[in-house]
Amino acid sequence: MTANADKFFVAHTARAIDAARRDARRAILIVAVFLTIVVLLLGGALYAVTLRPLTVIDHCPGASSSGTAELSDIAVASFMSRFIELYSAQSPDAALTIADAYNLMTPRLQQVLSAERADAGRAVKWQDKNIRSDLFMENVSMDRVRGEGRPFAAQALARLIFRPAVGFGGDYRPFEASSLWTYIQFSLVPVPVTEKTPSGLLVDFYQIHYFNDEELRKAFLLKRNILFGERP
Repeated sequence: MTANADKFFVAHTARAIDAARRDARRAILIVAVFLTIVVLLLGGALYAVTLRPLTVIDHCPGASSSGTAELSDIAVASFMSRFIELYSAQSPDAALTIADAYNLMTPRLQQVLSAERADAGRAVKWQDKNIRSDLFMENVSMDRVRGEGRPFAAQALARLIFRPAVGFGGDYRPFEASSLWTYIQFSLVPVPVTEKTPSGLLVDFYQIHYFNDEELRKAFLLKRNILFGERP
């Protein structure tokens, strides 16, 4: 082998070594970049899983998406009060309040009242009179079991005070003599909470008794052994 050939192979070997080194550095750089990207992606995924805000379902394993509300005593009493005010309290706009009360009834009760013509003439009777009655709830009693679709009994004692619809200053004392004492019976049905049934309840039976004074109401309750704080 000549001297020139030796020089050629030495130079070729040096170039090959330099190229191999460059290729190795390039491969190491690519691997480093790839590993950095993988670490960033894994870190983002871990953050999304562990640090995202909790939803209601996450925080309350027993929560349900069915829309059925848990009915507390306060919620039931509030619904009862609203229904009595709409259906039994007197006001010049009785036509509207009675219509609203029908929306809180089961279809069965609506059909019964319609067949009985229970509300015929009621709205006309009060529409041109400056009289309104305000409801004051006194006592409420209800069954403890309240499963969806299962009617449960409830009862209430309340007082209606009649006063002017327009021109009332807020002092009930001059109108105490115009009071009516009441005893009200309900059958309520828990239903899913929807736009039409935001309270999660409908009225399936309703009856109200009026008394001119509290003693007459006490006698009525005593005669029938109706007690509050116990199951009706």
